[in-house]
Amino acid sequence: MAIERAKIEGLDKDPKLSDPKYNFYKDLQGYAMYKCSYYMCFKCKSPYFGGLKDCDAGQMEGRAHKPEELVCGKCSAASVGAGVKEC
Repeated sequence: MAIERAKIEGLDKDPKLSDPKYNFYKDLQGYAMYKCSYYMCFKCKSPYFGGLKDCDAGQMEGRAHKPEELVCGKCSAASVGAGVKEC
């Protein structure tokens, strides 16, 4: 999951991964886990991508969150009726 997201975000193209002195030299999975935020969905208990840590740090800084606020996109969409064809 982390490697797929890293490729979507373009992290696999980061020149630091080719530097033998870098901590994550040729380690895309480790780098992805370092750069990406993953959370466990409160409803379905599956892990989901919550954004890049660089972005997440600014949004979550100084904010205490409740576990029930951590909901994946699929569960979040279902809770507002997305995909329902009959009212």
